[in-house]
Amino acid sequence: MVNQSGANGHYNGTRPPDSVLGPALHDYSKRSLPLNQRLAYLTKDFGYTIGLTTLKKLNREFKVKTVKKPPPDHISATLVAEVMMNNVSSRNGPRTIQTQISLQHGVKIPRDTMVPRPDFLDADVSQNNVDT
Repeated sequence: MVNQSGANGHYNGTRPPDSVLGPALHDYSKRSLPLNQRLAYLTKDFGYTIGLTTLKKLNREFKVKTVKKPPPDHISATLVAEVMMNNVSSRNGPRTIQTQISLQHGVKIPRDTMVPRPDFLDADVSQNNVDT
């Protein structure tokens, strides 16, 4: 298999200072970028070429929030209700609501805990789903 990046692990560029790297990793997380895109941005922005394992270590070091460690259910429900209250036309889907919560509050909510809540919180949608 060909190494297209040309990086062989001996020189990965210089690690940016923690005062720059930490906020960059938090920004990538807020924008919900996948790990491979985060690696590409680190290479493009800082000339720092690393692998997935090192990226995950850096995320732990800088305490970058992930969807795998969501907040408690009552906090998630409150945040979803707050965003849904501003969704007057009910046209925002779960992904849009997740993104808004992530950007406004810096909290990651997984989709499987997110999907039932809009129906649960929105009275109009709940009434339409009742079988008569």
